[in-house]
Amino acid sequence: VHQHERIGRQLGMSDEKIAAIHEGPDAAAFSDVEKEIMRFTDDVVQNVRASDATFAPLAARFSHKEMQELTLTIGYYMMVSRFLETFDVDIEDAPVGLNKSPDGTLAPKS
Repeated sequence: VHQHERIGRQLGMSDEKIAAIHEGPDAAAFSDVEKEIMRFTDDVVQNVRASDATFAPLAARFSHKEMQELTLTIGYYMMVSRFLETFDVDIEDAPVGLNKSPDGTLAPKS
């Protein structure tokens, strides 16, 4: 969704990594820790409780507090997506005041 792509770019995320999101956690564009975070996220979303296989590598890298923050962030996004789906909230194709061109770039409305 363009909202996340725009925010990612503003935070310095490369176009290569943004495109690689669609490939999943095994994409070559991601570092080992990014892959571990993505696997952990997928595990929590799919199974509620993360397996030791996805939890342990991150717990070895991050503090208990950081693991709590990561898990809360995942939970927050799960809550938001459930709210949007339950109430059929439409997500705009392009930000207000912008048009989306055929190549996917955004440009001001004329």
